[in-house]
Amino acid sequence: MNSWNSEFVRSSFDKQAMGFITNAEGKIEIHHPAVGTEIRRLVIEEGACVDSPETVQRARESFLANSKKSGFRYMQPLFGYVVEWLSELGKTTELNALLAYADTRFNPAWEKGGLFYPRNDQIVDEDGEWTFVDPFSGNAAIGYARLNVEDGQKKMWESPWTRQEVAGRPWVDDIDFSQGVDCLRGCWDEELNAMVITLRSWNGKTNFINFSVRILDKGSWAVYERDNLVAVHQLMKQGGDIQVKGSIGPSEEVDFVVLSS
Repeated sequence: MNSWNSEFVRSSFDKQAMGFITNAEGKIEIHHPAVGTEIRRLVIEEGACVDSPETVQRARESFLANSKKSGFRYMQPLFGYVVEWLSELGKTTELNALLAYADTRFNPAWEKGGLFYPRNDQIVDEDGEWTFVDPFSGNAAIGYARLNVEDGQKKMWESPWTRQEVAGRPWVDDIDFSQGVDCLRGCWDEELNAMVITLRSWNGKTNFINFSVRILDKGSWAVYERDNLVAVHQLMKQGGDIQVKGSIGPSEEVDFVVLSS
């Protein structure tokens, strides 16, 4: 919604988040919808402080008592929706707190270079704290929230890349998980006329990599690995390619820079 009605989304954030995201004495948490609704009731009807630990505790106790009677299980991807929302709006304080919560409580795991949070069908723990991890949140939404920048989807909606733009922009090719490395960064700096690539081994081995940087300007290009000059290439035509070779040790992160010289 931020992509097409950003003013409404931003102006309504505090109202929408009240009770469902709390900051009780510096502890930022997300709550089950029933807990959030009860916090709102306590605030509106009894004048309770929305971010008080006592208010949160009362709401959780009420929810836990009633949930045993009703048997209803809320199983929507709430955590994933919320962290994507915070990410898109640039709410870094709340977002970083919830990402840290996920890393602490959701048993993050790596498989073949990919980070995910294993499924957990328990909605809350015995204290009423959120524990539910659905496939959408654990496999996609939390990761997306880490990568997205403020107004990321809005920017893609308002200024999508065109075929012409992409066709004329330098890019990195021939890197994939089968090489035992993960690409942490691939950034073209227009002002410096440089491509910066950061790779990390994920398989516990030393990996020898060979990748391409394509659609570069005619002229001389220097390749740096670990801040050291390792090669110089002379491109004789516009839109040329160069090959970059290197090695990455177990659990090592290595920066490669291809710079116009």
